Amino acid sequence: MRRPGSETREHLLQGAQPPRQQILDLFDRVLASLQPDACRGCAFLMTLSEFPDKDLPAHRRAVAAKAWIRARMHGLVRHLAEVETVEEPEALADQLTLVLEGMNAWVQALGVDGPITRARATAEVLLDAATGRSARRQHTTG
Repeated sequence: MRRPGSETREHLLQGAQPPRQQILDLFDRVLASLQPDACRGCAFLMTLSEFPDKDLPAHRRAVAAKAWIRARMHGLVRHLAEVETVEEPEALADQLTLVLEGMNAWVQALGVDGPITRARATAEVLLDAATGRSARRQHTTG
């Protein structure tokens, strides 16, 4: 039996697709993993709320898991910056991480048909803005 989230973790470690596609695929995979039959929310967020004492091992492990996710997103954005011009890659990585983590936070409250369905589109807007694609699109269509 596979651990919950292991497919998403494996995806973060892969590099077969172009970096932009890897980032967008990640949002699709997270959305799929948050379906009610597979997930009841983020175990790490639950751990942080149940064990707020920063000295507890459970709290430290949950923080480490969240730091790992952030570091991997930063790695994906650095990889993107190797093939495309990216304005403020560190800011973009944190913005994408916030959207990704927001999916985990909102699914329990508003379900899989709530705001999390817009996460991938939000990531696309952020990517377009940071890489200048939205400006190029407007210029070519306007």
